[in-house]
Amino acid sequence: MCEELRPVTDKNEFRRWCARMQLDSKQAAHLLGLSLSNVYKYLDEKGQSPIRGMVSTMCELINLLEEEERVAWVRKQLNSNSALLPWPSKRPISHP
Repeated sequence: MCEELRPVTDKNEFRRWCARMQLDSKQAAHLLGLSLSNVYKYLDEKGQSPIRGMVSTMCELINLLEEEERVAWVRKQLNSNSALLPWPSKRPISHP
């Protein structure tokens, strides 16, 4: 890839990252286990939130993979049903 890989710090950089990874934004959000609206919400926050840092870190870790390994990993994740499971709740609905 000829374009320099920059850290994902905002929505525009996230969109560029998606294009470099040949993913649409919804696929990329799925890889991160977040809805696209939440990805954009946390990237738009001015302060450093844990989710914003996680999105940026995950994108950077994916960048480190060789292209063949990255493509295989992305395909596996997009075909995985486990990525569709909700994050555990601190207080499940069934909890008294």
